[in-house]
Amino acid sequence: MTIFFLKGLAFGFLLAATVGPLWVLCFHRTIERGALAGFVSGMGIAVADGLYGAVAAFGLTAISGFLLDQKFWIGLIGGLFLVYLGISAL
Repeated sequence: MTIFFLKGLAFGFLLAATVGPLWVLCFHRTIERGALAGFVSGMGIAVADGLYGAVAAFGLTAISGFLLDQKFWIGLIGGLFLVYLGISAL
């Protein structure tokens, strides 16, 4: 059981440590302001990701009924917006 936990921990770390815009932001703040600022930035990013995941998991379930009830109007408004974008592009 412990070996699976350690493998999962290592995989999660490698997955989270990929170079991207937020990694660059943490790196920049660490270099510019010190380790504490980089750590706080990383924790803020982790909290934001967790909140986004929670909203996606629970919020979608809560509003899916509303979206299904209003699918005609949502589709109509989206279609009109696409037509507007097409005309603007021409």
